[in-house]
Amino acid sequence: MLVPAPAFSTRTPVRVFSCLAFALILSACEKPAPAPPPPVIKGAVEATYTVRGRVIRLPNPPLGYLVVHHAPIPNFVNRLGKEVGMEEMEMDFAWVAPGALDGISAGDPVELTFEVRWRGEPPTLVTKAAKLGPAEPLGIRE
Repeated sequence: MLVPAPAFSTRTPVRVFSCLAFALILSACEKPAPAPPPPVIKGAVEATYTVRGRVIRLPNPPLGYLVVHHAPIPNFVNRLGKEVGMEEMEMDFAWVAPGALDGISAGDPVELTFEVRWRGEPPTLVTKAAKLGPAEPLGIRE
């Protein structure tokens, strides 16, 4: 004589637990961070510089910075208004205008334009980045 299988078997809790564990694992997967809001610009632009260099790292929101190894900026003016120049260096840029890095990847040679606001916000803002050809001089030691 056949006995019908019970509606609830000893394997049902294992199946329920397995499904819940799988759902939990999927929900814990890393999701891309939302892009930070564009900066609220306060104060006048005190200087604008265009410099060539190589992109070291693209911003990775919410904590990342654009890092560029750039050529010297001989006419750089400090917060006291004195022309002091800036040596070749890797520089972090916390704020980048929306769309300024479209088509740019880490390692790309670029011509970068950024604004400086010593008495405003953000202190530096990348407004434009144009990808350069591989043979164009960057003015940096590589």
